[in-house]
Formats: sequence, structure tokens, C-alpha cells
Amino acid sequence: MLKEDYIMRMVDQLSRFLARIFKRARQAEFDQALAVLDDAFAEVLGPDAYLLAKVDVDSAVRMLAHPEKVAAYARLVQAEAFIYDQMGERPLATKRHQRALSLMVETIRMGKKTTQADRKNLTELLSRVAPESLSEDQRQIALTHQSHKRES
Repeated sequence: MLKEDYIMRMVDQLSRFLARIFKRARQAEFDQALAVLDDAFAEVLGPDAYLLAKVDVDSAVRMLAHPEKVAAYARLVQAEAFIYDQMGERPLATKRHQRALSLMVETIRMGKKTTQADRKNLTELLSRVAPESLSEDQRQIALTHQSHKRES
């Protein structure tokens, strides 16, 4: 029960941060959007969150350990990609989209049941990532769980 309460609070906190990040980015307030993103990383994922960007996806997944935390990290990385996209920084945005997609695939491997929002995010990420940048395994998992599939 305690773990579920923690996850629910984390998801609620993440949603509030994402709303602020996307609002700032859409208003071309990029410095503010990135500042809110930095706050979100620390508040949602903890004080060592800055280390996540310095390690590969597999290491980040091991550090976070729980599929909901990995999913939260994926959403924040996806938000970061959105900011860079809005800034016209396509190469940075593409790298962040690729990382977010890899993280989302890992949450599925960890046994996270995909929600409608997860499937929508997978579809969005697949539209922004070159298929050849994914392993065959990642591509199959992502395609199987994208938004056209009904919730089981």
C-alpha cells in the first residue's frame, strides 16, 4: 500500500511538472521550460537524477529499478525532446526521443502494463525515431504496444 501511494504521488507530481514544461515550451519560454524540467528530474526521480543522463539506458533502468520510475524518466526525457524540438535543435531532440523510446520499451520488459497514455507516447516516439536506430527487439516491442492496440 505504501509503495502504491508513493507511485500515485509520483505520477501526480510528474503530471503537474509536465503541464508546466509543455506550457513554457509552447510559449517559447525555453529557459524556463528547461529550468522546470531540471526541477522535475530532481523532485520526481530524486537527488541523483542528474546521473541518469550520464549513463546508458540499461544502467539508468538498473538505477531506477521500478518500472513506474523508469516510465517517469522516459516521460521527462520525452518532454526534454519536445523542448529541443521547439527550439529547432533537431539533433538533440532526436537523441532524446531515441532515449525516451528505449526507456519506454524497458518499462514493458519490466512488466509494466501499458496504459492508453503509454501507447500514445510510444506511437509519438516511433514517429520521431528512425527505425534503424532501434534493435529489432525494441522495434517489435514498441510496435506491439503502440496506440492502435487495445488495452488488455
